[in-house]
Amino acid sequence: MKLKELFGKRRLQPIYDMAVEQDYFDDKCFSLSPQVYTNMAKICLYNDYGLQKHWVKEMVAALTPVMQAKIKTDKSKSQYKKREVFVKAFITSYLGVGYEEYDYPTMKNFFVAAITDEGDKIGHFDIEGTVNVCKECFVKYLDKLKKIDFDNYYTELWQYGLEFVNDVRQAKGLIRYA
Repeated sequence: MKLKELFGKRRLQPIYDMAVEQDYFDDKCFSLSPQVYTNMAKICLYNDYGLQKHWVKEMVAALTPVMQAKIKTDKSKSQYKKREVFVKAFITSYLGVGYEEYDYPTMKNFFVAAITDEGDKIGHFDIEGTVNVCKECFVKYLDKLKKIDFDNYYTELWQYGLEFVNDVRQAKGLIRYA
């Protein structure tokens, strides 16, 4: 008898119900945030819609462990401590409370990392121009992440990511809405 016949064709879901220590969660958030920003920069730099959707998938994959985690000391249903750390790690530590630190010097390294990750030459891109054109797209996406429903995160992450792609494409003049 084959294992598939014995156990069925179900996909095994990973178990993430264990609560983690606050410090572990903090470290996880801070270690994953550069990856998310680099993928966001790739979406801004490259115009290929298929690749942009691929980078959304990478963003969702990077954010999933953070969304699934529960903090041991965070007993509230709203997961206040988790949201506080998440917002600090992914937004305010880089861009300030009101995005006042979103500027070319702050964002340049993420965009350079995005270009080098893809094996391209930095001189082929107008990084400063792209940073400026995409600012509102970043702000809109990150504002949505601040309010994400930790229980329904997967659908929202995908939706927000695809909206980010469409906002970037619109900001760059690749699509126009009537």
